[in-house]
Amino acid sequence: MIQLAISNDRRLLPGTARYISMVAKEYGVPAKRCNMLCFLVETVLEKRVDSLNEQNPHITIGMEENMREIRISITDKGVPYVLTENQKKMLRDGLADRFALEQLGAQGQRITICFDHEYTEKEEPLKENVELLDRDISCFLTGTSDEEIIEAIRCIYAVYGYDYLHPQIFQVEHFRQNLMSGNYISMMCRNEHGQILGHVALEEQDVFPDLVEHCNLVVKPFARGLGAAGRLTDDILRAGATAGKKGIFSRPNLVHQATQKILNNCGFVPCAIDFNGVWYAEQKKDFGDSDRGQWAYAVHIFDTESEHVLYLPDECRDFITDIFEQTGMKYRIEESGELRSETSSVSWEVLPSGKTLDVMINSIGPDLEERLKEIAEQESMYSVRTTLYYLNMNDPGCIGCYEEFRKRGFIFSGCLPGSTAGDYIIMEDLKGFEPDRKHIDPAPGYREMLDKLYDIMDQR
Repeated sequence: MIQLAISNDRRLLPGTARYISMVAKEYGVPAKRCNMLCFLVETVLEKRVDSLNEQNPHITIGMEENMREIRISITDKGVPYVLTENQKKMLRDGLADRFALEQLGAQGQRITICFDHEYTEKEEPLKENVELLDRDISCFLTGTSDEEIIEAIRCIYAVYGYDYLHPQIFQVEHFRQNLMSGNYISMMCRNEHGQILGHVALEEQDVFPDLVEHCNLVVKPFARGLGAAGRLTDDILRAGATAGKKGIFSRPNLVHQATQKILNNCGFVPCAIDFNGVWYAEQKKDFGDSDRGQWAYAVHIFDTESEHVLYLPDECRDFITDIFEQTGMKYRIEESGELRSETSSVSWEVLPSGKTLDVMINSIGPDLEERLKEIAEQESMYSVRTTLYYLNMNDPGCIGCYEEFRKRGFIFSGCLPGSTAGDYIIMEDLKGFEPDRKHIDPAPGYREMLDKLYDIMDQR
């Protein structure tokens, strides 16, 4: 990771912007995008430097890489920032694959632009013997040697080829760096003859600290039917608990029951639906003719001792308390009171290619309406088809915010509890679209959850 602190010396700005763009190029950002990136960083710094003072002495520029992308951020404690028309045009024209803005309360705000990794090495992995030699399965954590990392990569390649959503995972050094960071826990399974059968991982998500995501679950075609996916999931749960995580969440596809059933068997609790997600090429090819995806959320919580103070709307109170009781989490319900935050903490991330927008509302202050106007501007700029809101139910303003969203026609689609940042109600603005019930195939537990959500939707 790179981190720079910039003072109010304007002479530093052009060189800093050039340096950031040069490093981005080394990380794999295409040259054309790096040229635009240089201009964007310099113009942002020029705007932000005007607000520097003794209480706000520095602008911090950061660059980091994870399993999904390269992220470049600019953070300061100045007044809320408004993009210029030229900057908006650059983002509309594809400067970044994602663009995010976070309101950090007393810590100011952070602008982040994200670039997907581009993987160009298309050599076929070595062919392996596909005859299953025995059916005895054991799981082990992936080490940092080239040999073990290559075996993990082969598992993912065997199922997805190079169409995988995050192709940078096929780069050995990138894989190793993420293992060593502790933000990515990888596990494989093999049989007595040493054949590698499958892979699974846990990945830390910045927005849900200590609630890691169950992901990259694959079983090689010749090893299916052995229960390998269930063994991997069960063992990665123990690895997450050993690593001190608060819990694990997963996002199983709803167009088939396979992953849902695996999660059921491993004690996950279904808790929410994303009714209008994005199909990616490899998923659309395999799972349907719809141009949108339907995803569930399910959680497995380790920390059942901490008490969660919840401010719950009447309409969805029973749904949410049932999730807490199923997971064994302690909770206490409080009535809505006065807003305790002077300013709202709102962050958002837009995915232009899928025309989706995710919004995190961590605290609610009297300026929330102004923050929502910023969201509306992004929706218009990117012709957003659906906006998904994570509303912190630990904040006293949650009830009033929920009611306002329902008046605007947003739907309640569940909750995601358990991170140290907060417990979240999930709501969606489907922009007039209806949930695509045709392509949903829910397993037990998921069907009951869907029925409850449909009942709440139909109340208004």
